[in-house]
Amino acid sequence: MARNLYYTACLTAALLPCTGSCKDTRWLWESPELATTAESVTVEPLKFGKSWAYALEFDDGGIFARDVAEPMLGRLGFTDAPPGVPGGRKMPFVASMAIYPVVIDGGNNTLLTWEQIRALRAKGWGVSNHSYWHTGNHWEPKDFLDEAQMRRELFWSQAVFAHFLSDGREILRRFVYPSGDYHYGPFLAEYGLNTTPVAIRNGNSLTATPAAFDAGSKYLLANRNNMDAGAWDKRGGDDMDSFPQPRPEPGDFVLDFTHGMGKAGEPNVLRWERRLGRISSEFGAEGDDSLWCGSTAEIVAYHAVATTARAGIEKGGIFVEVPEGSFKTPLTLRIRLARPLDTLPPAPSGAIVYRKGNEIWVTTPPLGSDATPGFLRAKPVHAGPFEEKIVLPRAVRLAGVRLLQNGSPGDGFVPEISWVAIDGSKGRVPVENILQWSPMKSRWGNWLLFPIVPDQPAPEVVELNFSPSPNFKGVELWSPE
Repeated sequence: MARNLYYTACLTAALLPCTGSCKDTRWLWESPELATTAESVTVEPLKFGKSWAYALEFDDGGIFARDVAEPMLGRLGFTDAPPGVPGGRKMPFVASMAIYPVVIDGGNNTLLTWEQIRALRAKGWGVSNHSYWHTGNHWEPKDFLDEAQMRRELFWSQAVFAHFLSDGREILRRFVYPSGDYHYGPFLAEYGLNTTPVAIRNGNSLTATPAAFDAGSKYLLANRNNMDAGAWDKRGGDDMDSFPQPRPEPGDFVLDFTHGMGKAGEPNVLRWERRLGRISSEFGAEGDDSLWCGSTAEIVAYHAVATTARAGIEKGGIFVEVPEGSFKTPLTLRIRLARPLDTLPPAPSGAIVYRKGNEIWVTTPPLGSDATPGFLRAKPVHAGPFEEKIVLPRAVRLAGVRLLQNGSPGDGFVPEISWVAIDGSKGRVPVENILQWSPMKSRWGNWLLFPIVPDQPAPEVVELNFSPSPNFKGVELWSPE
């Protein structure tokens, strides 16, 4: 009974407004002169007033993102001004990384580390949640995850990402279905996530109305161009394969993805250089400057908020408001003037302003909030080499255990994890909940996770005991904050 009560409490907490900066829902360009001169104010469908959006997504966290893709993309660019408006500041192309935490920082040098992911993120790259274990699929019923496991995947991936990427302060907003498993769809919003709510029209449209989610239809997923080398070659290998011809239409969102590019100088990398170089030269700063290249999460967040924001003119100036709990994003407003202004009034700090004739485009600082809800905040309270017994200096609430595995445990091995409470009572971590979906097997640098939360309340423990294995190299004990 306690388990069911706790489970219900978690779901209720998930629906409450986030804490922290949710009050940051209104922006004002205080200027009586603008208020009396402006004829209309609208929220642009795309950031910077651009015509269409492009995103590149790398699934699974390969090191090529840092070693090959980042230098390649950094040489390309667009500007933060609307198309045809001079003086824009050049912005580099960026990409997104769809990551699942079980493999991060396990010692595998073919994958990004948390430090490397944070460094790319500081350069404007995006991180998308790709679940924690990357288990299950949508095509084989025997491999379907049950509801409890999907909630474990979402709860723990969000908590782990928040801890390692922002010290617990911010959650991720974008979810990439592992193995395309769209059955996650109905549960995403409870954990602050979404996919790509766009209309499908031989691609993606940010201006058409998307269909309602239907878990029975994989065709309501956003269209991602599969640019893995094998799939690309099979379709003929043309540099601009799957790219809209002769060009993207206004409101289009072109989304390419791949699991890898290869190494510098290899044919597939050279093909990517030609593809991205052409996109940049035709539609970026050196071309018509019509594209906005952003992370998928950034584009999706902007689209979600822009369609619900309210902009207008009031006595004191120009304002825009977003609903409380909105994703965190800047917004670009288009202001049409009834008559010319000799000079523009100073814009608020952090705003980007461009003008052409009787039109002004202003991109606001971020509005909304990505603050981590309290029920998703967790952190390691013990981290170190693997030990068969861990005696804690004080009682901690145990939400889950992570074990670093490096090697093959052998057939039939099942880890046993038990705990002793402050009153001397004993219990065990329900490892079978995870082994049902992600059984023990040979793993070389994986952070296995065995959770207690969200299935049941976190017990207060003073001691942990583990069945020994030479394949376990590290251990973390996680506690709710």
